[in-house]
Amino acid sequence: MRKGGTMNVNRIMEVSEGNTLGAVQEFMASILNRNLVDALFVPQTAADSTVSAALVSNPDAIKRSNPFTPIMVANAARQVAEATVKQPDRHIGAVLRSCEIRALVELAKRGRANLANLTVIGIDCLGTFAPLDYMRKMLGAGGAAEMTAQCMQVAEEGEIACQTRTACQMCERPAPRGADVTLGFIGVDATQELLVIAADESTDTRLRLGEVTRREATEREVVKREATLTNIIAKHGAYTERELAKLEMSFGGLAGALTTLATCTECRSCLQACPLYDGELDDPSLSLVGQLGAVSRWLVSCSGCGMCEESCPNGVPLAVVARALSRPLRAKFDYTPGRSLDEKLPWAVA
Repeated sequence: MRKGGTMNVNRIMEVSEGNTLGAVQEFMASILNRNLVDALFVPQTAADSTVSAALVSNPDAIKRSNPFTPIMVANAARQVAEATVKQPDRHIGAVLRSCEIRALVELAKRGRANLANLTVIGIDCLGTFAPLDYMRKMLGAGGAAEMTAQCMQVAEEGEIACQTRTACQMCERPAPRGADVTLGFIGVDATQELLVIAADESTDTRLRLGEVTRREATEREVVKREATLTNIIAKHGAYTERELAKLEMSFGGLAGALTTLATCTECRSCLQACPLYDGELDDPSLSLVGQLGAVSRWLVSCSGCGMCEESCPNGVPLAVVARALSRPLRAKFDYTPGRSLDEKLPWAVA
């Protein structure tokens, strides 16, 4: 997995007959067919149209994979991390969204992931829907393939016309950072072509990306992508400020805060859904101050995936709450989760 500080290699992969998903499936299958990895974590579509990460070694299984499907039921970082620890000598690949890569980087810094033999394939993400919302929108579009096609039609501008999850609308960077190779559809006409962005020249050579792409990207194509990303990030930032302001108004002091959180039944579903939680609230030997310190170290690494809020049965706005709590911590330590493997955790001793 990439550490940072190197120059990208940007290539263009052709999309035939507007079949963006087919082009990406062919790319993922080629990773297995050319024995570049032993197995690949991919978003696999189940019979009920839900999607979850599965480790596959048979290229034929890629036909059931759709990394563009705008649904997320779990952050795959924890599943990938566990596989890298249990099978450290196996060369594994993983197709991940940006928030999943951020979580994976933070897990590695905590010694909970072994990235030595891991190849990360990042994929742009315009946001995901809650499962019920996804089902309704998918049926309205006529099916998963049709919904994917609709997403690709707006990829060049980087906009989804309908409202995604709160956490997705607050995402600080919808494009992967730190991946070995990124499949980029933001800022390009994804019905015609995709950007294939290698972390550096050595990765480009190792994955033999020249064999599966048509040409190198032009400077204009790269600049257009960055400009589109900048526009998306600015919109997400404005949305975040509005949500934080609304939260502050609803809190209105201690009484308001207690009212907002009153529906919490301590079911711990949010903790189980968090890819980074590691029992920070489970140690009875810790004092109150010790627990607060442990929680702050947990929150500073929040990847912003919003799985905590997604899992809450009582509608507590945990994605916004987590951002409100983590932002001052990150500002104090000048720390950005998942920005770089080289960036030490704020409390780490040099």
